[in-house]
Amino acid sequence: MFCPNCGAQLEDGALFCGNCGTKIAAPAQTAATSTTAEPVAQGKPLVSFKIGNIDFSIVKENIDFMGLIAAVVAFISLFLPYITYSVEFFGEKAKDSINFFSGTTSNSIFITIVLIVYIAANLFGKKRVSQIAAYVALAFTLITAIGVGSDISKIKDSVGYFSDAVKIYPSIGFYFEIIAALVMSLGWLIKSKLLPLIKK
Repeated sequence: MFCPNCGAQLEDGALFCGNCGTKIAAPAQTAATSTTAEPVAQGKPLVSFKIGNIDFSIVKENIDFMGLIAAVVAFISLFLPYITYSVEFFGEKAKDSINFFSGTTSNSIFITIVLIVYIAANLFGKKRVSQIAAYVALAFTLITAIGVGSDISKIKDSVGYFSDAVKIYPSIGFYFEIIAALVMSLGWLIKSKLLPLIKK
């Protein structure tokens, strides 16, 4: 029996490597349970292919469905009203909304790519990549929120005396984007840390 991490020779049934400290899975127990237990489809890939030496498999048990739904909501929210502004002069009212794609093109392309990377990494069980993409999406969303607040202040200052007649505020897409980014970023923490505590 050899350590899968450093290759050091180990005694049969060892739980840890004496050389590097890596935890060793017990193959005898795994084999015993697999022979006695009823065969199930757990871990069976729905889709599997290889690119070079990298294996890509979609396994149902590896998908974070909460994060996946949040990423889809985040993507849809880019097309929803992001900022709404209304103007009232001499009894006449005008109201309009803009979505995320009405702003800077590079920003919309960037967040779209980040969400696609997150969804792909989530589906293929690449947890580290999906976590990084989720953090990038959250950071981008918060920076955008700060920018929106700053833009609203600048517009209010520019209209001066008529600032009461101009109302600018975040819309439904803005709030959905922030909530979805938070769920994507903290969903793994809720599942791995909070849910086990609640169950206990």
